[in-house]
Amino acid sequence: MPMLQSPPGAQAVIDGRRYDYFAGCGYLGLQGHPRVVEAIRDAALTFGVSAATSRGGVGDCPAVLDVERCAARFLRCESAFYFASGYSAASVAVQGLGLTEGPVDRPVLVDEHAHYSVFDAARLVSHDVKTFRHGDAGDLRIQVRRECDARPFGELPPIVLTDGLFAALGSIAPVEAYIDVLSAYDGATLLVDDAHGLATLGAFGHGTYEHGGIDTTQVNSGDTAGVRCVRVGTASKAIGGYGGLIAGSSAFIERVSNAPQFRGMTPPPAPVAAATAEAFAVIGDDPALITHLQDNARHLRAGLRGIGLDVEDSPSPVVCLALPTAKATRDVHRALADRGYMIGYMSSYSGLGDVGALRIAVFATHERDKIDALVECLGALL
Repeated sequence: MPMLQSPPGAQAVIDGRRYDYFAGCGYLGLQGHPRVVEAIRDAALTFGVSAATSRGGVGDCPAVLDVERCAARFLRCESAFYFASGYSAASVAVQGLGLTEGPVDRPVLVDEHAHYSVFDAARLVSHDVKTFRHGDAGDLRIQVRRECDARPFGELPPIVLTDGLFAALGSIAPVEAYIDVLSAYDGATLLVDDAHGLATLGAFGHGTYEHGGIDTTQVNSGDTAGVRCVRVGTASKAIGGYGGLIAGSSAFIERVSNAPQFRGMTPPPAPVAAATAEAFAVIGDDPALITHLQDNARHLRAGLRGIGLDVEDSPSPVVCLALPTAKATRDVHRALADRGYMIGYMSSYSGLGDVGALRIAVFATHERDKIDALVECLGALL
């Protein structure tokens, strides 16, 4: 397996060679930012590596609390909950909100191409999880109606789970259309795992709901009337840190974070927390990072259309290229690497077909001439 030997950024060292790097998820290029690295070093000297106890004991420390304050400030919320794993964020939400309690035949529907972690969360709610076609609000409407009509507890509102920005495909969930579908079911829940949408989508980087024109003050608000909109995320992608994040109203966060199963959790290591808080501070000092990322994403996509590829205009920093065969996919990936460009190659992943795909990720730190050079090289190989 290839070994990353530097921070991910516009350039990265892999197996001893420096590449123009268009892979991974470091969308704002903060993982190696000097302020972030200095913060993790200073916190390690002050706090050591791990609290080695739960937050219910004496596991709270200033760095962990700083992340929660920073996340709440960034998302313009009252409060936030920071925990060790972004993968578990959707599961933390459904358990903290009590959605795993009660009859097991509550209607639960998941986008067919959702991340494995989203399906894990759905299975905590019901043993009979159904899927709907990827990004298809019309099919969701049909499936929700069918599931609600078929169950003896038909009065229980449905729960729909989806990625916000799909990690492999680069597509964005049409949350506004989903809310319209669910508005017929008072108390329905739409849970969006915004691991890749946080700090990449929306004018302020508030993610998929903001991109979809939804009033984000109503997200994670604790209000169960109408459609309950839930958002979870992680600091390990665009933010440049690590760990799971849920931000919302004080009442909402109080309920989620004080669920019995979370009181005994060990918090993220203090050095990682300090780096995460500093990464939020860097974004706060330079909010144009998000705008620049979105401009780069549109520039990349325009370039790919210019070489004849069917790529939509979108602020999504991820572009998925599906070639006719697995061999063609591997050959193009290898040829790009030989020429000094490292993009993602996925033989299998949530949402991909049998032949896999090439995945291009653009960062805020990429220069336009480097993006153009990648596109030109790719055009010569296809």
